[in-house]
Amino acid sequence: MVEKNLSPSHKDSSFFIQGNIFSHFKDRTAVLATKHGKERAIAPVLWESLGLRLTVSDKIDTDTFGTFAGDVERPASQFETAAIKATNCLALHPEAGLALASEGAFYPHPEVPFLTMNTEIVLLMGREPSLTIAGYHHSTETLATSEEIATTEELLDFANRLKFPEFGLILKVKTGEKHAIKKDLNSLASLLDAFRSLRSEHEKITVETDLRAHRNPLRMKMIGQAAADLVRRILATCPNCGYPDFVVKDFEKGLPCELCSLPTRLPLKDIKACGYCGFREEILFPKGEKAYAGHCDWCNP
Repeated sequence: MVEKNLSPSHKDSSFFIQGNIFSHFKDRTAVLATKHGKERAIAPVLWESLGLRLTVSDKIDTDTFGTFAGDVERPASQFETAAIKATNCLALHPEAGLALASEGAFYPHPEVPFLTMNTEIVLLMGREPSLTIAGYHHSTETLATSEEIATTEELLDFANRLKFPEFGLILKVKTGEKHAIKKDLNSLASLLDAFRSLRSEHEKITVETDLRAHRNPLRMKMIGQAAADLVRRILATCPNCGYPDFVVKDFEKGLPCELCSLPTRLPLKDIKACGYCGFREEILFPKGEKAYAGHCDWCNP
């Protein structure tokens, strides 16, 4: 059941309401801010779904906006950092009307802390018309871990478990505010050489998975999924003004329990909202008309 809010704001949205959404992207070229090969995951998705071509910027060093190794701190939140990258990309490429940027994060799962969660954002920013749309993907399918080691045996054991060299590894030592970091280790010989170099001056070495996209196939896969979500949001246009990203942005909890009929924390309504004109659409009972009693705070306290 769908209920519509017919009191949108009065912004001029004629650019989007005219014609098909494909006409705003087909045969155009967007510039991607990356130095880690993310175009391999993003470009095929955008071309096959939107006819949008992708070129990689040669003017932006994305490592200046933060590194997983920790030697450069991220300047803002994950979303804000992706937006900063895209903004810089547009500024450095005045010929481009569209820019893309990606940003990843790894953190403990909020409900199962011993699991590592990976969230990927692929963000599209447009100059004319002005728009910002982000696709997301969340997954616990990760290879993201670290250990402190002191011997070559420990290093080789870690490398074997973490599928090196298919998945990259980083060696590092932090002394005060300084990091000694060894990256881009593409062979067992280079890994051992880097370890011996650090071990000659330090008692303990941290070895960790390299989370840069071009050295972590699982992360590259998740970036592709985030790009697919971006396409989904682009194609989900507002029925009032035609602006993209008309997707579920919020929900109203209160789905009644199947046994006692009291409200639960599960969604009673999903709420789609347009970020441009303010139009809203409420979808009643998005997950059925009754909640399983196991989700009820009264029947299953």
